[in-house]
Amino acid sequence: MSDDLPANPAPCGQDELRALSAPRRLSVDDHMFTAPGLPGTCRLQLFTAPGARPVAVATQIAGEEGMGLMNGVERFAGAVWERHCPAEDLPPVWVERQLWPEGPIQEAPFRRVVFAEADRYRPRGPKWSVITHEQLQDLVGVSVATDRGASYVPRAVEPEPQLVFEEFAVIRLARPHPFREPECMPAGVPWWRRWVRQVLPLRGARTCCWYHGGDWHTVNAMALQVSTPAAARVLS
Repeated sequence: MSDDLPANPAPCGQDELRALSAPRRLSVDDHMFTAPGLPGTCRLQLFTAPGARPVAVATQIAGEEGMGLMNGVERFAGAVWERHCPAEDLPPVWVERQLWPEGPIQEAPFRRVVFAEADRYRPRGPKWSVITHEQLQDLVGVSVATDRGASYVPRAVEPEPQLVFEEFAVIRLARPHPFREPECMPAGVPWWRRWVRQVLPLRGARTCCWYHGGDWHTVNAMALQVSTPAAARVLS
């Protein structure tokens, strides 16, 4: 699923970045990170240090099958928070990068995401700003990989659903409701009487109600006659 990136996001604040900067180490490099119940993956690089807020860098290719980083940022960030740094009072500093299949990799910018609020493992209200690769490396104090990762495995494309036409015995249909008339459609018809009506159907129309006033055997035969060639065309 591709994301619509915000137009001209604001640059990341230099003073805030300086306050968050600290020498960290790469503690997690997961090329296929997933969030519970969320289709799609991203590369997660998590940088940590004692006394410093963790920094998470998520990288994804635009158009990957599943949830995109922008649409799923709150759930991706919440999953990283809960799984890798659950003792932290705040979510990790979140930076994401969406790579494009076409074009130089250098043209895909990093984007810092700041959340307006965050309950336990549930950040909300994301706001994006541009952060350069140099600013990001100054933030974490070590080198940050810029690609999707060699262990990335594209998610299999789900096949298109196929229409299937098949005959269906009328006896398998639910009993008529709510237009049942006690005189002609009693609720207590035993199974053997229904079976007899299937084996020895009454061809004549009745006048008790609109339902019994038609010849449904003819209707079913016409439906099969129309649907059989239509199904052949669709499935061919």
